Amino acid sequence: MFKKLNSIASSSHVSRARSPISEAARTKLTSEMFDTSAPNINDSPVRYVYVSTKESLVSDELGAYISYGISALSNGQEVSFISDVSTDPEVALRFARVCTECQLDPIHLPDVIEDLLADVV
Repeated sequence: MFKKLNSIASSSHVSRARSPISEAARTKLTSEMFDTSAPNINDSPVRYVYVSTKESLVSDELGAYISYGISALSNGQEVSFISDVSTDPEVALRFARVCTECQLDPIHLPDVIEDLLADVV
């Protein structure tokens, strides 16, 4: 599956410029969402927080465009990132929220995103 995602990215010659998560946002996420006493929908501690990340991308076919990737954070540190998930900020935000609520393990993030994109196309 990684090969599929990587081949899509490499075939379009996309240049990426990602807006990093600000220190203030990271601190807020860490203090509010990594509260291990706060249960999620599974009544288990929050280990992962997913956020949408705005990206400025350039593609040979599309030119310059804005897209949103998904970052997985654990203890305030990015542990996984998938670029160019959606050009719709609301889709990316809802997806990140559901991943956080379900406490998706980041190892499954590429598969879940592939399923999301398969449903959209």
